[in-house]
Formats: sequence, structure tokens, C-alpha cells
Amino acid sequence: MRLMTRYAREHLQDPNRNQQSTKVSDPDLELLLNAVTPLFYSRNPSIIISATNVFLYVAPLTRLGSIVDPLMRLLSQSEVEQDEGNYLAVLHQIYQILISVPGQISGLFRQSLSDFFISCASDSRSVKLIKLKILTSFVSSGLEDQVKIIIKEFKFYVRDSDPVFVEEVTKSIGHLAMNTFGDGRIQAVKLLVQLTKESDCAPVNDLSSSLYDF
Repeated sequence: MRLMTRYAREHLQDPNRNQQSTKVSDPDLELLLNAVTPLFYSRNPSIIISATNVFLYVAPLTRLGSIVDPLMRLLSQSEVEQDEGNYLAVLHQIYQILISVPGQISGLFRQSLSDFFISCASDSRSVKLIKLKILTSFVSSGLEDQVKIIIKEFKFYVRDSDPVFVEEVTKSIGHLAMNTFGDGRIQAVKLLVQLTKESDCAPVNDLSSSLYDF
């Protein structure tokens, strides 16, 4: 599939020249997408992820919604089976999608926001860190209406016992404070100020110094 994707990107017409259309004008590209679609139902996680990559790189942007359910189904399955390797692979794939797609379709995983909430008691550090990146990317991708919900989660995460994770959470709060507007920014700034008063941690102090820019 990687070879076919490379060929399609190099030799077939870009379907996203007209981003308002869901129709693929190139018959060869349509044939490729139709051939790949059944692979979303494979029992092999690697095949599902590879299939979603084909859509991510060569399908019309308006058809990317078809990759959401297969990935979320695989994420849920990996969690139930306690297969952290596959679980992390799916999380990383979702993160790559969120940072790759333009703002107008950043709501792909909007309905799945709570699936990326972190369990401080049971998630490993690796899982915590990639979920944190995903939550932060929701805002970076233009879903600023989710900021209040995410900030509420971050208030719990900064109490975690893992200093490495807490440092990354603090950086994410600073990112939200500097890249959002309205109530979301106010809440992020207030949380940073609160953390500054409660901690002598260098990352907190470094971030709080930027508050004067507001």
C-alpha cells in the first residue's frame, strides 16, 4: 500500500484541488480507494493503519471521515485486549492525522474527545504523553470550543505523580494560553498562575513569564 500511495501522489491528479467535491475525477485513484476501503475491516491492526494512510495522503479531504470509525474501533479493541503496542500505534496514527489535516476538517475526531482522556492511575507514561499531544492538537486544529473541557482535564493531570508527564502538561497549558482566545485563554492563564503560586518548577516559571505578553 505504501508503494501504491507513493505512485498515486506522484502520478495521479490531486483530488483536493477542488476541496468542495467528494468525487474523485481520476478513475485510477477511485479504483485504488475502492480497493483499499474493505481493508478497514481487517483483523490485522497494521493493515488498518496502512489503509488509513492511503486515504490520508491521496483521498479527497471530504472523504477522510471514513477512516475515523476503523481507527476508533481498533483503539477500543486494543484497549480491551490490553495490547499496548497496538494501542500506542493507533494513538500515534490519530495524532498524525490531527496535525496533518487542515482546519476545515479538524473535527474528524470531535465526537471521540473523551476517548483520549488520560487515566493517571492506569495509563503508562507513553500512553499519557501521546494522549496529551492529541488533546492539545484538538485546539491547534481549530477546535477551540473544546478548550474548556480540555483545561478541566488538565487540572487533574497536573496532580499526577510523574514529574515528566506533569512538565508536559504544563507546557500544553502554556500552549493553550498562547494559542487560544476568549474564555479558553482566560482559563488557561488562570491555571498557569495557580501553578506558579504552588510550584517552583522551572517549566512552570518559564511559561508564566510569558503571561506578560497578554
